[in-house]
Amino acid sequence: RSAEGLLPWCFRVFLFFTPRPSCTAMFGLPAAQLFYGIQSVSLIVLWMIIFLTGGGDLYQHALQTPVISRPSWLHLSLAVRLRARPIYLSACYSLPVLLAAAAAQPDCRPLCVVVALVASLYGMLESAGTTSHRDYAMVYNTWAFALLPSVWAEGVALGVCIHFVTSSGFAKLHIGGRAWVRPASLRCVLREYRVLDLQAGGPWSPILCDFVSSRDWCLFVMNLLTLLLECVLVPLALVMPLPYRLAVAACMLLLHVGIFVFQSAIIGIFFLPNVASYFVGFGADLSSGGGDAVDGLLQFFGPARLAAVSVCLASAAGVALRGFRLLAENWPLTPFALFGYSGPQWEALLLHLANGRTRLVLTSDLDWDPVGLVVLSRQMRGGTVSMPPVLYDAWNLCIGDTTVHSEILEAVDFEAMARSPAGAFEASGLVAGVSRWLRERRRLVELATGRPLVGAYFVELAKERFFSLPDPPGRCDARVVWEWPPLVGASPPIRSRGLLWGGSPSETSVARGRKHLGRI
Repeated sequence: RSAEGLLPWCFRVFLFFTPRPSCTAMFGLPAAQLFYGIQSVSLIVLWMIIFLTGGGDLYQHALQTPVISRPSWLHLSLAVRLRARPIYLSACYSLPVLLAAAAAQPDCRPLCVVVALVASLYGMLESAGTTSHRDYAMVYNTWAFALLPSVWAEGVALGVCIHFVTSSGFAKLHIGGRAWVRPASLRCVLREYRVLDLQAGGPWSPILCDFVSSRDWCLFVMNLLTLLLECVLVPLALVMPLPYRLAVAACMLLLHVGIFVFQSAIIGIFFLPNVASYFVGFGADLSSGGGDAVDGLLQFFGPARLAAVSVCLASAAGVALRGFRLLAENWPLTPFALFGYSGPQWEALLLHLANGRTRLVLTSDLDWDPVGLVVLSRQMRGGTVSMPPVLYDAWNLCIGDTTVHSEILEAVDFEAMARSPAGAFEASGLVAGVSRWLRERRRLVELATGRPLVGAYFVELAKERFFSLPDPPGRCDARVVWEWPPLVGASPPIRSRGLLWGGSPSETSVARGRKHLGRI
């Protein structure tokens, strides 16, 4: 109680509603019951919000994607079969019901295992189609409550929260470095989403978005607070008393509210299902769990805290074993690299891969001549579907806002990108690195044919034509489909020389692929 006097008055409300030893105790319900109940309600509320605001069926959107990203351990043909509409929709619609049943019978281990299996199937298929990171924490925690005693599962829930949030902070420092804290990093993100309407993923308040984007001090403070939260406060939750952990949980909720207001309302809402993990994790009972524990260090490290420490150590060991590279983006693992580029990196990527005339595109057949083919892009959920032969825009497929593979990241020469004007980037190294990753990993699968994507090209679009997401897709004169709007106020991109780098690199070198004269 002596710690209560040190808390700001605005956080003392948590203490009023939170008796010791955990926040779950105030409901008089087991932690597992609260987790399952809140998780079920949050998934239903998320679906209803999207449906009532005109977005239609949340789960139908993801079925529109023509390419999925399979886990490396899952056979290619099985990944395609599991992505079939009946299987995917059955997992989506049954999960909230099963979670509600588990909330009613939290001591029924077979039911909890079934919930964990269905949650895993749902999370894997959802991530494969949309590269979403929303459901990872739910999957981890359903297995914790299915297999472990409740006191250990609560500690795992705290460790999971620390693991994912701190991974996101580490990714920002690893990719963007110290430059990430500068105003340009957040400004690029806000401007990219500012041009979208609300349903397409734009901010809840464009006015406030513009206000923040035009003030360097606001952007710097937001970036600094984000790094302090993800890299300092959340890891310290491992040793904090309950009131401080609840304050950290409140900061996490404020972070999502800020994303909702300033950046993207949809992204802010999509993380609603994480409330269950925040509530049970940051509100976990970290006491020794019994009166037999001796005073001092052994009492401090009760079973729940030991479980949380174990999760954090496993996370740190995974990074260390990879030579302090990011964790693999390979479900159920993820580096949780959310918007980790610095300002100059953002500008270079958007200029050459997203908003200009040039694109990095992927193919399932290197025998196809890419000139004149349709280029399909991935949207926030789903994408444009067209029968092969087509090309697939790599942005948000294997590299993008929140999609980061270490092998591809290492193939990106940000300095060369930044020095090159629009249309003049010499992309042979990037094409070679991406082609090698596609061929060796075979992670991206074309659903129409069941074949992996095996090669990359760097192409110039024949004619720009942009569409807002609510509008139907269209075709340009040269059969190019593109659906992501450019930055507001961006100058017309410079026409390149029309050299297209592509093909599959040799096994022993990363030399340039063959040149294609012409434009796509």
